[in-house]
Amino acid sequence: MFFRKVIFIFTFIMAFLSANAQYRYSYLQLGRRELLSQNYLTAIEYFNETIKNHPGQYEGYYFRSITKYYLNDYIGAREDIEKAIKIIPKLPDLYLIRGVIRAEQMDINGALSDYAYGLKLDSTYLSIYYYRALTYIDLHEFNKALADCNRLTDHADAFNNLHVIKGVILANLFRYNEAINELTLAISSDSNNVTAYVERGSVYMSNENTQLAMNDFAHAIEIDSLNAYAWYQTGIANMKLLNYEKALKDFNKVIELSPGNEMAYFNRAIIKTNTNESGEALSDYNRILSQNPDNVLVYYNKGITQYRTGNYKGAIESFSHAIKLFPDYTDAYYERGMVRLTIGDQKGAAADMEKSKIIGKNNTQKSDSTKYVEGLKILKLTRFSGDFTEPSARTGKVQYKQIDINLKPIYLLTFDPNNSDKMQVYIKNSNAHYSFDLILLSNDFEKEDTAYIRSRINKADSVIRAGDNSSKNYLIRGCLNIILGNYTISFSDFDHVLKEQPDNIIALFSRANARLLMLSRFINRSVNMTIDSQLTQRWKENSFSLIQNDYNRAISLDSAFTFTWYNMGYAEFLHYNYENALQDFLHVTKKIELASAYYNSGLLLLLLNNSTQGCENLSKAGEMGISDAYRVIKLHCNK
Repeated sequence: MFFRKVIFIFTFIMAFLSANAQYRYSYLQLGRRELLSQNYLTAIEYFNETIKNHPGQYEGYYFRSITKYYLNDYIGAREDIEKAIKIIPKLPDLYLIRGVIRAEQMDINGALSDYAYGLKLDSTYLSIYYYRALTYIDLHEFNKALADCNRLTDHADAFNNLHVIKGVILANLFRYNEAINELTLAISSDSNNVTAYVERGSVYMSNENTQLAMNDFAHAIEIDSLNAYAWYQTGIANMKLLNYEKALKDFNKVIELSPGNEMAYFNRAIIKTNTNESGEALSDYNRILSQNPDNVLVYYNKGITQYRTGNYKGAIESFSHAIKLFPDYTDAYYERGMVRLTIGDQKGAAADMEKSKIIGKNNTQKSDSTKYVEGLKILKLTRFSGDFTEPSARTGKVQYKQIDINLKPIYLLTFDPNNSDKMQVYIKNSNAHYSFDLILLSNDFEKEDTAYIRSRINKADSVIRAGDNSSKNYLIRGCLNIILGNYTISFSDFDHVLKEQPDNIIALFSRANARLLMLSRFINRSVNMTIDSQLTQRWKENSFSLIQNDYNRAISLDSAFTFTWYNMGYAEFLHYNYENALQDFLHVTKKIELASAYYNSGLLLLLLNNSTQGCENLSKAGEMGISDAYRVIKLHCNK
């Protein structure tokens, strides 16, 4: 819902601050300040410390939930708020927050249940009426939404978009004059309220006052030329007026300002279909489906476009997919029947037409409760991501960061003291041979001091030339050469150690790492190389076999050295053994709290169509500091 986050953060934080004039914990205080400053990752770090130091207090979970909500991590936000509820089950704030989160997840019944319980605990808690009104708007239950807004009339100053929301509700009840009055009130209170101008323009359009509508849209854009919502509604108005050329420019502007806006792509596709640019229309539909694969409207409209262009097979597939998502989709059966009739499939066409009639007849006989349940399902299946956040507001926000969605890299031994903040520590198994008592590892070497590494290599060279042939010196030199990308050079050092000490885990682990990195580099380069594919495949298979043998040998010697499992998972991924890779990463998450393992397993779970657990693992990775997780969550976890 476009308005839902407007006052959310301030409602809860400022209410909490006024109720807790004395800060209980410094980490909590710092976290709240970072949250108010929209420095969400830093805020989570402070709330993590709060929870670590005070696990029996609800505040850390409470504020971390709000922070995750603003990062679009609704799964993580809900998990945290439910932990807070377990600690203090009678606080209305917590049920309101969970209700808002559930509404974002399209768990509408759950949201309404939370709002009702919150009001049971405190019937004077006005914010609940506000957010419940927004949820009723989602349900198109506009009379109920209006009733909740009317409860807030005497407190409009505390809810600075109340008049706008009432205007939207009244417009949907076809009470256009009242809607315009409410929106005009909003404008009189704030002459720069872009949303109020846009919504009033939309009401004018609905009431066929075209010139007044276009004046309001133009004024909104004059106030804020980067407001994607203003451009979007202008585009909708131009579509209604059949000004397709102007509408197309408007939607292009929306996409320029808000690249992931599915609503803009959807409407642009409709225009392109109507202007005989079907190829580009299909491209837009496919772009939406790549992010939102369960949207029944996109499949239906895609089918219409394919039908018009004579792609009958594609049209049947699209309508069939829509029916699979929503088996009672009357229009999809009818349109599929028309396609089948066109290609001469009389029997199939008759069956689809009959099914369409039966569903249509049954729909008129359904009970209100059945219609309600079905309506919730349709709401989920027709939901678009309409993110109208302005470019300036997206700057620096991790969920808007453009990233390549790739696995986090493997762990190597590190010897650079400047890399200490990115180190993982493993204390060796007393029965296993490592040559080191403390093993320091990292999978982030972007800022590694290469001059320092070379100096360490030179030092190891000097010691070895002086006659010190201890395995430790060879291991250090080999591991340092891996970091510099000197993989083949490192092999001789690891081979030297393993000849004398076949059970040296560091040598086995590191030799496999060198081969894996060399294989990864080769795979990335081989796309553009014209070489014998059979030779390439044999080399890859042989390399993978050697890598697997070394990792498995290391695991057999010390199965608690979980970084071997992690790196093996990466190797399995490169070998397209996705299920094996997933199990390796999940094994790591069961043994230690490793953010990269949660992130990689989350990506693989998404790849293997287990979005629920995948998004949970990505949420955990984000909580532990991997900012890229929030971009993936925004793209793939809120559909």
